[in-house]
Amino acid sequence: MLRQVLAQCEAAFLAGTEDATTPGSVPSSSSASETAAAAPGPKQLSAKSAPLEGLRRFSRDGTDGVFMGAAGVPVRYRLFPKYSKGEGDGCGKLQPGVILLTGLMESMTKYGETIAHLNDRGFSVYTYDHHGQGLSGRLPVPDGADPTVAHITDFDHYVQDLERFSKVILPATVRPRDASGGTRTGGQGTAGSGDSPVVNGEPLGCDAPFPALSLSVVAHSMGGLIAVNAALREPELFDGLVLAAPMLAPNTGKLPNGVVGALTWVVTKLGRQGHRSPIRRPARATMEWSRVTHDKERLRLWETLRGTVGCVLQRGPSFAWLSKSVLASKRARGRLHQLSVPVLVLEAGLDHLVRSDGIARFRRKVPGAGYRLFHGAYHDLFDETDDIRQARKYVVNTFTQATVFSLHVTPGAKIV
Repeated sequence: MLRQVLAQCEAAFLAGTEDATTPGSVPSSSSASETAAAAPGPKQLSAKSAPLEGLRRFSRDGTDGVFMGAAGVPVRYRLFPKYSKGEGDGCGKLQPGVILLTGLMESMTKYGETIAHLNDRGFSVYTYDHHGQGLSGRLPVPDGADPTVAHITDFDHYVQDLERFSKVILPATVRPRDASGGTRTGGQGTAGSGDSPVVNGEPLGCDAPFPALSLSVVAHSMGGLIAVNAALREPELFDGLVLAAPMLAPNTGKLPNGVVGALTWVVTKLGRQGHRSPIRRPARATMEWSRVTHDKERLRLWETLRGTVGCVLQRGPSFAWLSKSVLASKRARGRLHQLSVPVLVLEAGLDHLVRSDGIARFRRKVPGAGYRLFHGAYHDLFDETDDIRQARKYVVNTFTQATVFSLHVTPGAKIV
């Protein structure tokens, strides 16, 4: 089903169509045609474009699965394992892995180009949609609330999902070797079914030994805050973190984070926790409003995805999300000095969605972290123009290569 919908998205992207449909979508107040028509960029786009090829590879190469998340909702993931060439027995070794964490109101379907880039450079890539957004399940919202809202009840549920994905799901579904020559990944039992994980068609008992996997994290925005919290709680879980425009302090406008946190806490106590907060995405997203990337083609593909894969269409977080996220960022900033895993921070010079002082504090508290500022870049560093992307790719590759192979990263050393 996903492949069919992504193929439909490809056709809509190429034709600049205004009649994309939304099969299986969450009800929304705007049609897919409105979203597709609003996306900036030329009407006719190249069939050989890099972002479109990334979407094709996301559809073609990945293996799907579902697990029950900490919030009691199904979390959908997709695996892109990479194997070395066969050695004697005809089966290759599983290459070091990267967990790709998306940001708020995003979906893993947006990251096909980035996943393909990491795969091509020898990394296994594993990703999932956070609960409450993308292709994963949703928490129930009160009557009258917008069903497309990104809603949570506890930010720590995000962290628990990452820990479960890293410690249980991946070792159970991705094996270092497959001597049988069959599929190297196995799917999860249907979320909520009570089934055990299945590997190569055989149920895997709860007591079966799980192999240790080499894992780093590449995280964007909200995913960065999730990764930091997980690394603070379990320092040995990851080999390294690459944080692109991390949400160490969300941009709450003219009001300080603390004031917004207090106000939203009051609102949630009044029963409005599942309703959409003032931070919203309008139905007609424009380049001027979004200011997330200078690349019109990549922005158009994401808008076409939002219009075609209707369940990824979201227009804002709930009051509870805002309240819990502000609190989670505050707590993380207070413990940054305890962070011991190698970290690389990528900052967008023209970011208006996260506060730069949060990143500045991170650099003071974690002096050994690598850092790179991309002048002139908007928030979505993974979807920016090619000149910015090429520089970012080089930095990410250098750092990730060093951490996943356990090479020494000198504190304070220049990464590039």
